[in-house]
Amino acid sequence: MYRIPDFHANSSNRYFYPYPHCYNRSAIGKHRPDHSFHERRYYSHLFAYHPQSQPLTRLTDDPWDDRQPAISPDGSRIAFSSRRNGYWDIYILSLANGLLTRVSDTPQYDGSPTWSPDGRELACARWRDPRGIWVISADGSNAWRAFDWGEARWPSWSPDGSQILFSRQYGGRTEETERCFWGFCFTLPAHPHWKLGIVRTADGEFREPKAPNYCLAPTWSPILDDGSSRLLYADEQGLKVQNEDASVAYFITRDSRDTSPVWSSDGSRVAFTRRQHDHWEVYVADADGRNPRRLTDTPVRADGELGNSAAPAWSPDGQYLAFLSDRSGKWEIWIMRADGSQQKPMFPGGLGGISLDYASLGERAISWTR
Repeated sequence: MYRIPDFHANSSNRYFYPYPHCYNRSAIGKHRPDHSFHERRYYSHLFAYHPQSQPLTRLTDDPWDDRQPAISPDGSRIAFSSRRNGYWDIYILSLANGLLTRVSDTPQYDGSPTWSPDGRELACARWRDPRGIWVISADGSNAWRAFDWGEARWPSWSPDGSQILFSRQYGGRTEETERCFWGFCFTLPAHPHWKLGIVRTADGEFREPKAPNYCLAPTWSPILDDGSSRLLYADEQGLKVQNEDASVAYFITRDSRDTSPVWSSDGSRVAFTRRQHDHWEVYVADADGRNPRRLTDTPVRADGELGNSAAPAWSPDGQYLAFLSDRSGKWEIWIMRADGSQQKPMFPGGLGGISLDYASLGERAISWTR
């Protein structure tokens, strides 16, 4: 175990945690004279904030990357991936006392940690032998491989904890390919397939749902009124919802540029990011695909460039959305009501020298919990 110094928090607070592509730039050499040998590169760190009772608090601050935070169901711990020991492993940070526990210890890449609904286990993706989707007890014991595959991503627990959903690279065009016709040659970019998979945690039984060849960032819905839970993912035609056997399957949107879908806590709505020809905006739609609504209309920035709004995250009560916007010329965290009204920066006075950078890769950038 390790201890993160000078951090105390009430675990009942709500926190916002920057995700992989939301970087703090404070580790640039000129800003960190004690680590000036790090050649002006960026490091990603974790932060927490409560609008009423918790000022912006840095949780990690070291010359290495801490990414992919996942908040435990009770809000008391954060699991995340870090390469503080030279390779990527999974760690758990206690918000009550700042203790840091290393959960995995391998020379492989361990990432995408996600909590079981009861908070007792973590699922993660490992990309080198022993590769696959792994399940680990929260104290680091009882690690077992739920599914053996070289390139699996985005593990997501079912609401009852009995299954893990994920996406795996399988087939498609995995490398650039040159084609020539009548003396004219061109290069087709790599376009691998990402197929859905589900593994049962009780016995490791694997099933492949009936789904398209391209399913990114799959996630389970909350338990719906009929007692079921459905799958949501981004495919090449838009955002799609289905049950496991695809007897229920429909598109929420029909735009291949839609990304970063997130369920509201009651499963009634989905917020997402849409590419508007040359910039990004935040939208919301009912979970059945009805009533799609554009929530942001980002103004042109002072430098003449179009502003962006992206990466929405629901508040636990479904009344608000947090999102990222660069309308001021730099990336900031903004907040608005779920109908798009009352848009304002979460930190109007700035972040005290902390800068954010968003890479627009479709990953979640903010998580909001109680």
